[in-house]
Amino acid sequence: MATVLDPLALVQPRGELSQSMFPSCDLNTMLEGWIAQAVTKVEANPDIAPASQQQAIKAWSYHLAYMYLADMVGAMPSSVSINNGADMVSHGQDRLNYWLQRALAKQAEYLELVGFVPLTTSTRAKSASIQTIGIW
Repeated sequence: MATVLDPLALVQPRGELSQSMFPSCDLNTMLEGWIAQAVTKVEANPDIAPASQQQAIKAWSYHLAYMYLADMVGAMPSSVSINNGADMVSHGQDRLNYWLQRALAKQAEYLELVGFVPLTTSTRAKSASIQTIGIW
C-alpha cells in the first residue's frame, strides 16, 4: 500500500503550489482529490518500487494540478474588451504552454518512476510546440 501524502507537502513553502494559483477553489479539497487519484494510480502499478511510491504520488498529484491550471487558462478567452471596447486585455499562448509544460514534466517524472521511457515527437504549430508521448 502506498504511503498517503500530506497535502501540505505540495503547498509553498514545502511544495510548488499556492492558493493564489487557484483563486476560485479550495486548494486543500482539490489537493485531497488529486492525491487520492495519485494513490490509486500508484497502488495499481506494481512496477513502482516501494521506496519511490511517495515521489510517484507527488509527481502525479502535481501533474493533475498543472493540467487543471492549463484547462483553466485554456478555457479563458485570449482577449477581453473592456470599457466599451476602449481597452483590450489579451493573454498569449505562452500562459497555456507554461502550465502544459509543467504538467508534462511531472508526467514524465512519474513515467520515469515506473520505468517507462516514452517515445517523443514534436511538431510545430504556428505559435506553439505540441509534444506527444506514445504510451502502449
